[in-house]
Amino acid sequence: MIETFHRYKRVMRTVVVVFALALSATRAEATSVVRFDFAQLCEQAPTIVHVRVTGVEVVASDDRVRTRTTFEILEPVKGTEASTVVLTLPGGRLESRHVTVPGMPTFEIGQETVIFLSEPGAHGSPWPVGLTQGCYRVIEDQVELQRGRTPIPAGAAFKPADARPYRVSLPSFLSKIRETTDAR
Repeated sequence: MIETFHRYKRVMRTVVVVFALALSATRAEATSVVRFDFAQLCEQAPTIVHVRVTGVEVVASDDRVRTRTTFEILEPVKGTEASTVVLTLPGGRLESRHVTVPGMPTFEIGQETVIFLSEPGAHGSPWPVGLTQGCYRVIEDQVELQRGRTPIPAGAAFKPADARPYRVSLPSFLSKIRETTDAR
């Protein structure tokens, strides 16, 4: 009798878990991000720029929360001579709504980044190629490379020994991009 009760309890627990997963799966939208190596990033991005964030604004559009980020272009590396670029990407916090998209980069005013951009999408905004893979943070004229997060350029001077962030000089990194894009 006790064994039957425990079996019933396990079955019911399984039914509840499966039911809960089924309900949550109907509300979730799947996103896949292709893994790029450095040369692929350089090839896939029609625009590559060294930028500084000058504005961040969370907006609601089509009943979705998006973050509009304005960048001052400090140095064009590939594909543009514009002085600014604006990205409108899914995610952000607006009033009681908070949307997080795994892998989607976030930016802060004053932050410098080397960003690999796609052509504008359906909403008129370019996206970082590979999401966070296409965003390299710049700190004090050094570019932060992180194995597993941002593709590492080929060459002994660019290979960190472990998973900790590794920094290379900004001019050297931009030269590596130019060298890689010229080779294509």
